[in-house]
Amino acid sequence: MRLLTTATLCVSVLAAAPTRAGEPEATAPGCTVNRTATDAAGVGSFTSECRWAVAYEFVERVFSDDKLLEEASSNLGEGVDLGDGRSINVHTPGFPIADRQSTLESQREALPGGGFRSRYWQSARQAPLEPGRVQVEIDEGVWEVRPAGDGGTTVHYEMRYDPGGNLAPWLVRRFEAKGIAGSLDDMRRAAEALAVRATPPRAVTPHTSN
Repeated sequence: MRLLTTATLCVSVLAAAPTRAGEPEATAPGCTVNRTATDAAGVGSFTSECRWAVAYEFVERVFSDDKLLEEASSNLGEGVDLGDGRSINVHTPGFPIADRQSTLESQREALPGGGFRSRYWQSARQAPLEPGRVQVEIDEGVWEVRPAGDGGTTVHYEMRYDPGGNLAPWLVRRFEAKGIAGSLDDMRRAAEALAVRATPPRAVTPHTSN
């Protein structure tokens, strides 16, 4: 299952502008992204809150369908389900940054009142790296996706991510929040597209002349 790793690293060679006090690190339609902590090594923890005007059933389908996730995300490469509770996930930031690889385990549970919580973490058994890829150092987080009372969907996402290699943590933090926001928006758009396709066309009343 790959739903757990979508909103992670999305690299831009342009540094993000610093935020003002009290402002979110990044935003997307219906979403805010904030850095909540930075550890001694400089790795940031981020929390995202979203409220989307799209029905839960379509959001849940995107989160649960590997193919839909791959089509929706611009920085998620083709992954591999290892069949033993682990999956290989590949992040593809684009030139000149090398692809990142992590082997993850995950757990999903239903939430009282509807929705689900999914956690993911790096497996103690990392798969061998494919040529040209870099091993991710930290990749962990949790999603909570719930139906909202107004017919929409709320999404809560917490994550820590260290891409490893020669990327300095301070540099990663400059663009990480923007990458998370972009990935969340990709997922929202994918869910909206499903909702549109599921909407039956309006009947056309034939015109009759008197």
